[in-house]
Amino acid sequence: MSESPDELVRSQAHLTLAAADIVLDAAVRRAEELGVASVIVVIDAGGGVTSLARLDGAPPIAIRHALGKASSATGLKRSTDDFLGKRLTTDDVLWRAIAGRADAFVVHGGFPLTVGGKLVGAIGVASGAHEHDSEVARAGAEALERHVAATTAQST
Repeated sequence: MSESPDELVRSQAHLTLAAADIVLDAAVRRAEELGVASVIVVIDAGGGVTSLARLDGAPPIAIRHALGKASSATGLKRSTDDFLGKRLTTDDVLWRAIAGRADAFVVHGGFPLTVGGKLVGAIGVASGAHEHDSEVARAGAEALERHVAATTAQST
């Protein structure tokens, strides 16, 4: 087996700070509209924190929870909400396997971020109210989708 150097390496698209700011700004706005003291974390595809906001009143432990939700969304390549609803609640063995992992936090509020069908990162939101976490995370993810669609439409 003699692979060329290009065959031994693959590249991955990553979220830029500008894109992370679009996501974070929209999520912060939604959390403020809901009156929810949230921690919002935006990570790149490799799991590195790109942007983070801890709204007034959000507990420090929520940083770890939001990061866990974002990391779970990148690993699953889908929202933690979707995974919970369609898979985890019906598979007891999988539930126990994931529950035993310190780096997994598969509860509502983690959404993948994609551009052109490629995973570029994720957003995780933790506030103590999972239904709000999902709504805030979705607002951030949808803001990026709208921005990409508008930019694509302008360039054609």
